[in-house]
Amino acid sequence: MLSKILKHWPDEPERPPLLLNGLRVDDSEKIMAEIIRAFFKKGVAAGHPDVLVLEKDPKKSNIDVDRTREFIGQLALSHFELPQKLGIIPAAHLLNPASQNALLKTLEEPLPNRYLILGTPAKNLLLPTILSRSTVINLPKPALQIDRNLSEQYRQWQKSKIPQRLKESGQWSEGRPEKIKYFFDFVVADLHEELADNLNQKNIKKVRVITGQLTRALSYAEQLQRTSGANPKLLFESFLLNAG
Repeated sequence: MLSKILKHWPDEPERPPLLLNGLRVDDSEKIMAEIIRAFFKKGVAAGHPDVLVLEKDPKKSNIDVDRTREFIGQLALSHFELPQKLGIIPAAHLLNPASQNALLKTLEEPLPNRYLILGTPAKNLLLPTILSRSTVINLPKPALQIDRNLSEQYRQWQKSKIPQRLKESGQWSEGRPEKIKYFFDFVVADLHEELADNLNQKNIKKVRVITGQLTRALSYAEQLQRTSGANPKLLFESFLLNAG
């Protein structure tokens, strides 16, 4: 898959950033490792001075502008020992608006041999100015099918009062991490489908609402996937407290 992605990317030294649209949280580490292997010799990995990865602080809900500016400054420095310098933002949808705006100059004027790759589950979560300055590659959609029974349950939970919501959802999940992970995968897939339908219908007001819901669901899925020591049951309950 990676070779198909990279062949769409221009060969000139000042390449525009590459945006991988449809990159799932679960797949980002694997894709990131493949990209690094494609660019550099064996043995190079994230953590090398010429491979920069911008990720969210586990204590924060998004990637703030100070962290983004630090990343931009490091990317602009001369490469350490490799012929190219590679910057990766695997969850670019977590860049807050100020961070995305801070990134614009880097996108508009790419430096020679500085390559930038962004990832997002849905490109609509990024500012249009980011999209217009990137080479967008649409990854294959995940094979996850919408669970219609869970979809109906989730709609009912959204309408019910909080004590009942927590009781019923707790009975469904049994506190099991694998079921809670499945729940967040389901919510993200369900919202993707709803977002696509409303985009096709040009229902802009609804698109904005769904985009907000999707951003929130992705944030929780990200915490569950990446945060060391995250408590799945607490994340699940916290998400459902505001699901109405």
